[in-house]
Amino acid sequence: GWVMETARLATHMIGSVRCVMSEMEIEGYKLPKGTLVYCALPGLKYDEDNYEDASQFNPRRYLPSEPASRLMYPALAWGGGVHLCKGKPFAVAEMKGVLQACLERLSFEIVSVSPHLDYMSGTGILPRKGKTIVRYTKK
Repeated sequence: GWVMETARLATHMIGSVRCVMSEMEIEGYKLPKGTLVYCALPGLKYDEDNYEDASQFNPRRYLPSEPASRLMYPALAWGGGVHLCKGKPFAVAEMKGVLQACLERLSFEIVSVSPHLDYMSGTGILPRKGKTIVRYTKK
């Protein structure tokens, strides 16, 4: 859950463009073949219909009993379908390794909390008010 939630909130991707291969209709909109469709990922990753308290970091949302675990591409950080990033296995292994190394060597303490996040220009997330500060020390 930690890797998926980190990927959902901290993805560098701001969007994805696809070309319609054959005429189709989505929610009443007809899209002719050749139409370029843009998917704005920040809007998806903060969608309260898919993620309860979407701006909050919650690794438990990917437990099998939770709705987010049933999404086809829950994080979208690595794309999806035929466009899935070939580096995903390495990125996931790297994230797990870094987390393990940090937890083995460091102690963490939350100093101040800013629970609400904004995204700006789709390039990252920033605290709306103040900052969430975590102090770490060597074990």
